[in-house]
Amino acid sequence: LKKGHASNAMEVDKPMAGLLRDLKQRGLLEDTLVFWGGEFGRTPVSQGSRDGRDHNPHACSMFFAGGGVKGGLRYGATDDYGYYAVQDKMHFSDGHATILHLMGMDHERLTYKYAGRDFRLTNIAGRVVDDIIAWVSIGEGGPAAFRPGREATGCCAFRVPCRLESESRD
Repeated sequence: LKKGHASNAMEVDKPMAGLLRDLKQRGLLEDTLVFWGGEFGRTPVSQGSRDGRDHNPHACSMFFAGGGVKGGLRYGATDDYGYYAVQDKMHFSDGHATILHLMGMDHERLTYKYAGRDFRLTNIAGRVVDDIIAWVSIGEGGPAAFRPGREATGCCAFRVPCRLESESRD
C-alpha cells in the first residue's frame, strides 16, 4: 500500500475531481448528490510490520458534494490520534437519513413490519443532520426548506466521523 499509495490516489482523485468539475460546468451539481465513503475508517497506524493501516471501527471519512450539501464544510472531528470521533458525531443511520432527505424522502415513512418488528432503511434510528444541508427560509415566518443553488454547489465537501451500530448513541 505504501509503495503504491500515490498511484492509487491518482487513480481515484483525478477522475473524482473531473466528475465534480464536469457536473458543476454543466449545472448538474446542484441536483446531483455525490457520496463517497466506505463501511469503516482507517487508523493512522498499523500493528506489526504490515504495509498499510488497520480498520478503524470508531471513525471514518465520508465525502459529499452537490445535491443540497453545504459546500466547503468540514463536519466533525476525531481525537488527536485520528482514532475516535469526538465532535459532531454522525451515525451511519444519520448519514443514510440525511441522504434520503436530500433525495426528497422521509426515512421514517420507509418503515415496514416484519416478524412483529419495525424495520427501515435507516434501521430504527437515524436523524437528518441539518447542519450539513443548505437551507433557506421560504417566505416570512414560513418553514425552512432546501433549495438547490449557489450555496449548495461548492466542489468542496466535508469529512464526517461516523459511529458504527455497536456504539452507544450519546
